[in-house]
Parts: sequence; C-alpha cells; structure tokens
Amino acid sequence: FVVIRPEWIPAQHVLKEPNAEVRRVMMERFPGGNEAFLPAVGAERVHTDDWGTLWRVKIPSEDLLVVDVLNSTPEPDGHFKRYLLGVDPNDPQCKTALGACAWTFRKTPEEYKRLVAQS
Repeated sequence: FVVIRPEWIPAQHVLKEPNAEVRRVMMERFPGGNEAFLPAVGAERVHTDDWGTLWRVKIPSEDLLVVDVLNSTPEPDGHFKRYLLGVDPNDPQCKTALGACAWTFRKTPEEYKRLVAQS
C-alpha cells in the first residue's frame, strides 16, 4: 500500500516501522510529504541553521532524530527536493543541523564545510 495507496499511510505506522529504509520511503511517500509528516507526528524543532533543520520525534523505544535538508542539485523540472535524513539521537555531534549533516557523511562539521565548499 505504500507504493500503490500512499494516502493510506498513517503517521504512527511510519514510526513503528523497524526497517529504516522502509521508514524512509514511507516518510517520503506520506501524503503531503515531509511538510505534512513532521507536524503529523508532533515533531519538535531542535535546531535550524543554513544547513537545514533538525527535528526530534518522541517515540517509545528511542527518539527519532532527523535533519531536514534541501538538495543543492535541482531536479529536471527545476525544483529542489527536500530530504529527511535520519541521524543518531545519541551522538553529541547531532545537536545542530550542520553537525547532523556532517554526521551523515562521517565527517566533523569543519570537514563537511570544507567538503561542500570544494564542490
């Protein structure tokens, strides 16, 4: 139903999905996309900077921490796609959006800034 009937995806079902890749696809396909998913699950804004926005979702087993980023490469139609990237809620580096973005590349924030500046 995630592929054929995404309008049937309940927000709480996404949070209970144990497979991270399936959960990512469900969030992407959620009706209204990331903009609708975050409020639907009561996400709390943790930090915002030029790199993105860090969100925390309280769930019983462990908090879900995601950084909401805008792809720097335009899609064929010219729009820029948004992504929710899951990060480690227990890693001290994931306290800021920049730190969380860097974490996804296994870099420090300083290394990540240099990497992006070079591209």
